Amino acid sequence: PLKGKILNVEKARFDKMLASAEVGTLITALGCGIGREEFDINKLRYHSIIIMTDADVDGSHIRTLLLTFFFRQMRDIVEGGHIFIAMPPLYKVKKGKQEQYLKDEKALEQYLLQSALDGTMLYGSADTPPIQGPALEKLVNEFKKVESLIERMSRTYPKDVLKRLLEVPRIGQQEFSEQTHSQSWSERFGALLTTGTVTNGTLYSVDSVLNPETQLYMQRVIQTQHGIETVYDLNDDFFLSSSYEAIANLGSQLEGLIEDDAFIQKGEKKQAISSFEA
Repeated sequence: PLKGKILNVEKARFDKMLASAEVGTLITALGCGIGREEFDINKLRYHSIIIMTDADVDGSHIRTLLLTFFFRQMRDIVEGGHIFIAMPPLYKVKKGKQEQYLKDEKALEQYLLQSALDGTMLYGSADTPPIQGPALEKLVNEFKKVESLIERMSRTYPKDVLKRLLEVPRIGQQEFSEQTHSQSWSERFGALLTTGTVTNGTLYSVDSVLNPETQLYMQRVIQTQHGIETVYDLNDDFFLSSSYEAIANLGSQLEGLIEDDAFIQKGEKKQAISSFEA
Protein backbone atom coordinates (compact mmCIF):
# COMPACT_ATOMS: atom_id res chain seq x y z
CA PRO A 1 0.00 0.00 0.00
CA LEU A 2 1.08 3.56 -0.74
CA LYS A 3 0.83 6.20 1.96
CA GLY A 4 -0.13 9.76 1.15
CA LYS A 5 -0.17 11.41 -2.25
CA ILE A 6 2.26 10.35 -4.95
CA LEU A 7 4.20 12.90 -6.99
CA ASN A 8 2.31 14.81 -9.67
CA VAL A 9 4.08 13.29 -12.70
CA GLU A 10 2.36 15.76 -15.01
CA LYS A 11 4.64 18.51 -13.67
CA ALA A 12 7.72 16.67 -12.35
CA ARG A 13 10.93 15.89 -14.28
CA PHE A 14 11.63 12.22 -15.04
CA ASP A 15 14.63 12.00 -12.68
CA LYS A 16 12.68 13.63 -9.84
CA MET A 17 9.81 11.23 -10.45
CA LEU A 18 12.14 8.22 -10.14
CA ALA A 19 13.50 9.63 -6.88
CA SER A 20 10.02 9.60 -5.35
CA ALA A 21 9.69 6.78 -2.80
CA GLU A 22 6.02 6.19 -3.62
CA VAL A 23 6.65 5.99 -7.37
CA GLY A 24 9.65 3.71 -6.79
CA THR A 25 7.54 1.34 -4.69
CA LEU A 26 4.90 1.25 -7.41
CA ILE A 27 7.41 0.51 -10.19
CA THR A 28 9.03 -2.28 -8.16
CA ALA A 29 5.69 -3.88 -7.31
CA LEU A 30 4.54 -3.94 -10.93
CA GLY A 31 7.85 -5.33 -12.20
CA CYS A 32 7.51 -4.04 -15.76
CA GLY A 33 9.94 -1.12 -15.54
CA ILE A 34 9.39 2.42 -16.71
CA GLY A 35 10.58 4.62 -19.57
CA ARG A 36 10.92 3.90 -23.27
CA GLU A 37 13.88 1.53 -22.92
CA GLU A 38 12.99 -0.21 -19.65
CA PHE A 39 9.20 -0.64 -19.86
CA ASP A 40 8.08 -4.13 -20.89
CA ILE A 41 4.40 -4.96 -20.41
CA ASN A 42 5.16 -8.68 -20.75
CA LYS A 43 6.91 -8.49 -17.36
CA LEU A 44 3.83 -7.07 -15.64
CA ARG A 45 3.29 -9.09 -12.45
CA TYR A 46 -0.35 -8.20 -11.90
CA HIS A 47 -2.94 -8.07 -14.66
CA SER A 48 -5.60 -6.50 -12.45
CA ILE A 49 -4.42 -3.30 -10.78
CA ILE A 50 -7.15 -1.96 -8.49
CA ILE A 51 -6.93 1.62 -7.26
CA MET A 52 -8.59 1.93 -3.84
CA THR A 53 -8.72 5.34 -2.16
CA ASP A 54 -10.82 6.96 0.55
CA ALA A 55 -14.20 8.45 -0.36
CA ASP A 56 -13.15 12.03 0.29
CA VAL A 57 -11.47 14.92 -1.53
CA ASP A 58 -7.95 13.68 -0.73
CA GLY A 59 -8.86 10.20 -1.94
CA SER A 60 -10.19 11.61 -5.19
CA HIS A 61 -6.97 13.60 -5.68
CA ILE A 62 -4.78 10.55 -5.03
CA ARG A 63 -6.83 8.53 -7.51
CA THR A 64 -6.33 11.24 -10.15
CA LEU A 65 -2.57 11.34 -9.51
CA LEU A 66 -2.30 7.55 -9.89
CA LEU A 67 -4.33 7.53 -13.09
CA THR A 68 -2.14 10.34 -14.46
CA PHE A 69 0.97 8.32 -13.61
CA PHE A 70 -0.26 5.22 -15.42
CA PHE A 71 -1.53 7.18 -18.42
CA ARG A 72 1.69 9.18 -18.87
CA GLN A 73 4.30 6.55 -17.97
CA MET A 74 2.65 3.13 -18.55
CA ARG A 75 -0.10 3.80 -21.06
CA ASP A 76 -0.06 0.19 -22.34
CA ILE A 77 -1.32 -0.90 -18.92
CA VAL A 78 -4.29 1.46 -19.21
CA GLU A 79 -5.06 0.58 -22.83
CA GLY A 80 -4.70 -3.12 -22.03
CA GLY A 81 -7.57 -2.88 -19.55
CA HIS A 82 -5.49 -3.68 -16.47
CA ILE A 83 -6.55 -0.64 -14.40
CA PHE A 84 -9.65 -0.83 -12.21
CA ILE A 85 -11.09 1.72 -9.78
CA ALA A 86 -12.79 0.54 -6.60
CA MET A 87 -15.63 2.81 -5.54
CA PRO A 88 -15.52 3.05 -1.74
CA PRO A 89 -18.80 3.37 0.18
CA LEU A 90 -19.35 6.67 1.93
CA TYR A 91 -21.89 5.40 4.48
CA LYS A 92 -22.64 2.30 6.51
CA VAL A 93 -26.18 1.82 7.82
CA LYS A 94 -27.27 -0.71 10.39
CA LYS A 95 -30.80 -2.01 10.88
CA GLY A 96 -31.07 -4.67 13.54
CA LYS A 97 -28.32 -7.17 12.79
CA GLN A 98 -28.10 -6.22 9.13
CA GLU A 99 -25.42 -3.86 7.84
CA GLN A 100 -25.34 -2.25 4.44
CA TYR A 101 -22.76 -0.05 2.73
CA LEU A 102 -23.94 2.85 0.60
CA LYS A 103 -21.83 4.45 -2.10
CA ASP A 104 -22.80 8.11 -1.74
CA GLU A 105 -25.30 10.61 -0.36
CA LYS A 106 -27.79 9.86 -3.13
CA ALA A 107 -27.75 6.15 -2.24
CA LEU A 108 -28.23 7.03 1.44
CA GLU A 109 -31.16 9.28 0.61
CA GLN A 110 -32.78 6.52 -1.45
CA TYR A 111 -32.22 3.99 1.34
CA LEU A 112 -33.82 6.28 3.93
CA LEU A 113 -36.73 6.95 1.58
CA GLN A 114 -37.39 3.24 1.00
CA SER A 115 -37.15 2.57 4.75
CA ALA A 116 -39.67 5.34 5.44
CA LEU A 117 -42.07 4.10 2.75
CA ASP A 118 -41.85 0.44 3.73
CA GLY A 119 -45.33 -0.44 5.00
CA THR A 120 -46.55 3.17 4.67
CA MET A 121 -50.00 3.88 3.20
CA LEU A 122 -51.22 7.27 1.99
CA TYR A 123 -54.96 7.95 2.26
CA GLY A 124 -56.05 10.98 0.23
CA SER A 125 -59.24 10.92 2.30
CA ALA A 126 -60.92 8.63 4.78
CA ASP A 127 -63.08 7.15 2.00
CA THR A 128 -60.47 6.47 -0.68
CA PRO A 129 -58.24 3.40 -1.06
CA PRO A 130 -54.61 3.94 -0.01
CA ILE A 131 -51.64 4.55 -2.26
CA GLN A 132 -48.81 2.26 -1.21
CA GLY A 133 -45.89 0.16 -2.41
CA PRO A 134 -44.33 0.91 -5.82
CA ALA A 135 -47.07 3.43 -6.71
CA LEU A 136 -46.33 5.54 -3.62
CA GLU A 137 -42.57 5.23 -4.10
CA LYS A 138 -42.87 6.37 -7.73
CA LEU A 139 -44.95 9.39 -6.75
CA VAL A 140 -42.55 10.37 -3.96
CA ASN A 141 -39.54 10.01 -6.26
CA GLU A 142 -41.20 12.21 -8.89
CA PHE A 143 -41.99 14.78 -6.20
CA LYS A 144 -38.37 14.79 -5.02
CA LYS A 145 -37.10 15.22 -8.60
CA VAL A 146 -39.35 18.24 -9.12
CA GLU A 147 -38.34 19.54 -5.71
CA SER A 148 -34.68 19.45 -6.81
CA LEU A 149 -35.63 21.04 -10.13
CA ILE A 150 -37.41 23.89 -8.33
CA GLU A 151 -34.36 24.38 -6.11
CA ARG A 152 -32.17 24.87 -9.21
CA MET A 153 -34.72 27.14 -10.91
CA SER A 154 -35.01 29.28 -7.78
CA ARG A 155 -31.74 30.94 -8.78
CA THR A 156 -33.75 32.67 -11.51
CA TYR A 157 -37.34 32.70 -10.20
CA PRO A 158 -38.78 32.97 -6.66
CA LYS A 159 -39.32 29.56 -5.08
CA ASP A 160 -42.81 30.62 -3.91
CA VAL A 161 -43.81 31.18 -7.54
CA LEU A 162 -42.38 27.87 -8.77
CA LYS A 163 -43.99 25.81 -5.99
CA ARG A 164 -47.41 27.40 -6.56
CA LEU A 165 -47.27 26.33 -10.22
CA LEU A 166 -48.02 22.82 -8.91
CA GLU A 167 -51.46 24.03 -7.81
CA VAL A 168 -52.75 25.66 -10.99
CA PRO A 169 -53.94 24.00 -14.22
CA ARG A 170 -51.35 23.54 -16.94
CA ILE A 171 -51.17 26.66 -19.09
CA GLY A 172 -51.96 26.05 -22.76
CA GLN A 173 -52.34 27.63 -26.18
CA GLN A 174 -55.53 29.49 -25.24
CA GLU A 175 -53.71 31.27 -22.43
CA PHE A 176 -51.01 32.34 -24.90
CA SER A 177 -53.33 33.65 -27.60
CA GLU A 178 -56.57 34.80 -25.92
CA GLN A 179 -56.52 37.67 -23.44
CA THR A 180 -59.57 36.55 -21.46
CA HIS A 181 -58.15 33.06 -20.83
CA SER A 182 -54.73 34.50 -20.03
CA GLN A 183 -56.19 36.98 -17.53
CA SER A 184 -58.34 34.29 -15.92
CA TRP A 185 -55.23 32.16 -15.35
CA SER A 186 -53.39 35.23 -13.97
CA GLU A 187 -56.13 35.89 -11.43
CA ARG A 188 -56.20 32.30 -10.25
CA PHE A 189 -52.42 32.12 -9.93
CA GLY A 190 -52.27 35.52 -8.23
CA ALA A 191 -54.83 34.42 -5.64
CA LEU A 192 -52.72 31.35 -4.82
CA LEU A 193 -49.56 33.42 -4.46
CA THR A 194 -51.31 35.89 -2.16
CA THR A 195 -52.36 33.07 0.16
CA GLY A 196 -49.51 32.13 2.46
CA THR A 197 -46.74 34.32 1.05
CA VAL A 198 -47.82 37.62 2.61
CA THR A 199 -46.93 36.25 6.05
CA ASN A 200 -43.20 36.23 5.32
CA GLY A 201 -43.18 39.86 4.22
CA THR A 202 -43.32 39.13 0.49
CA LEU A 203 -46.21 40.25 -1.71
CA TYR A 204 -47.00 39.08 -5.22
CA SER A 205 -49.24 40.28 -8.01
CA VAL A 206 -49.82 38.57 -11.36
CA ASP A 207 -51.09 40.12 -14.56
CA SER A 208 -51.56 39.06 -18.17
CA VAL A 209 -49.31 41.08 -20.50
CA LEU A 210 -48.98 40.99 -24.29
CA ASN A 211 -45.43 40.25 -25.37
CA PRO A 212 -44.72 42.77 -28.19
CA GLU A 213 -42.08 40.51 -29.73
CA THR A 214 -44.21 37.38 -30.09
CA GLN A 215 -47.73 38.85 -29.87
CA LEU A 216 -48.49 36.16 -27.31
CA TYR A 217 -49.70 36.74 -23.76
CA MET A 218 -47.33 36.10 -20.88
CA GLN A 219 -47.67 36.09 -17.10
CA ARG A 220 -45.98 39.03 -15.38
CA VAL A 221 -45.26 38.32 -11.72
CA ILE A 222 -44.30 41.30 -9.56
CA GLN A 223 -42.62 40.48 -6.26
CA THR A 224 -42.62 43.19 -3.58
CA GLN A 225 -40.19 42.63 -0.75
CA HIS A 226 -39.30 45.36 1.77
CA GLY A 227 -40.83 47.90 -0.59
CA ILE A 228 -38.66 46.84 -3.56
CA GLU A 229 -40.41 45.50 -6.68
CA THR A 230 -38.88 42.80 -8.90
CA VAL A 231 -40.54 41.77 -12.17
CA TYR A 232 -40.50 38.20 -13.49
CA ASP A 233 -41.97 37.56 -16.95
CA LEU A 234 -43.11 33.98 -17.55
CA ASN A 235 -43.42 33.82 -21.33
CA ASP A 236 -44.13 31.05 -23.83
CA ASP A 237 -40.47 29.92 -23.70
CA PHE A 238 -40.85 29.31 -19.98
CA PHE A 239 -44.15 27.44 -20.29
CA LEU A 240 -42.94 25.32 -23.23
CA SER A 241 -39.75 24.28 -21.41
CA SER A 242 -39.10 20.75 -20.13
CA SER A 243 -38.76 22.17 -16.62
CA TYR A 244 -42.29 23.56 -16.61
CA GLU A 245 -43.52 20.33 -18.22
CA ALA A 246 -42.14 18.34 -15.27
CA ILE A 247 -43.78 20.71 -12.76
CA ALA A 248 -47.13 20.64 -14.59
CA ASN A 249 -47.10 16.83 -14.91
CA LEU A 250 -46.58 16.41 -11.18
CA GLY A 251 -49.24 19.03 -10.49
CA SER A 252 -51.73 16.99 -12.55
CA GLN A 253 -50.97 13.88 -10.48
CA LEU A 254 -51.34 15.73 -7.18
CA GLU A 255 -54.53 17.58 -8.15
CA GLY A 256 -57.34 16.58 -5.78
CA LEU A 257 -55.19 13.90 -4.17
CA ILE A 258 -55.01 15.36 -0.65
CA GLU A 259 -58.35 16.27 0.95
CA ASP A 260 -59.12 17.74 4.37
CA ASP A 261 -59.15 14.35 6.12
CA ALA A 262 -56.05 12.92 4.41
CA PHE A 263 -53.59 10.92 6.50
CA ILE A 264 -50.69 8.49 6.32
CA GLN A 265 -50.57 5.21 8.19
CA LYS A 266 -47.68 2.91 9.08
CA GLY A 267 -48.62 -0.06 11.20
CA GLU A 268 -50.97 1.19 13.91
CA LYS A 269 -49.74 4.79 13.72
CA LYS A 270 -51.73 7.42 11.83
CA GLN A 271 -50.82 11.02 11.08
CA ALA A 272 -52.99 13.67 9.48
CA ILE A 273 -51.47 15.60 6.55
CA SER A 274 -52.53 18.81 4.84
CA SER A 275 -50.44 18.46 1.67
CA PHE A 276 -48.34 15.89 -0.17
CA GLU A 277 -45.20 17.74 0.88
CA ALA A 278 -46.16 17.41 4.53
